Amino acid sequence: MKCAILQPIDRAGLDLLQAAGVEPLCAPDTGIDTIAPLLQQSDAVITRNWGFPALALAMAPKLQVVGVHGTGTDRIYKAGLAERGIVLVTTAGSNAQSVAEHCIGLMLASARGVHLGHEAMQSGDFAFRGRFRGRELSGRQLGLWGWGHISQAVAPIAQAIGM
Repeated sequence: MKCAILQPIDRAGLDLLQAAGVEPLCAPDTGIDTIAPLLQQSDAVITRNWGFPALALAMAPKLQVVGVHGTGTDRIYKAGLAERGIVLVTTAGSNAQSVAEHCIGLMLASARGVHLGHEAMQSGDFAFRGRFRGRELSGRQLGLWGWGHISQAVAPIAQAIGM
């Protein structure tokens, strides 16, 4: 089995594929001329945010599965995959903790003016400390859109800091 890797994945992922008997065919870029010969011979595809448009599907006569290294499938030609009986898989939830921590980190950085303080220190504005009043997140209310993997990871962290 051959798998076209349309966008870079970690070496560990390539090793897992090879250990399972899958030959990864890594594209150096996502130009159609670059990926066409890989798609022509591939049974599987792994993509990320580039997606998998109708043009790519037309170039993949042996395709059986499309894997999205992430969760977004907006850029995948799902109707075409369904017509041909090609399976679509994602890695839903796999990066939820990382995204949740990043979200909390950005909330803290914004509330405490980390970027503003950094800019002030870089420009020698040491009086910034006396002028800037950050906000504490403790006691504030956080609204979460939906209740998916990321929201479920953000909520307990937010609660732990008193939100």
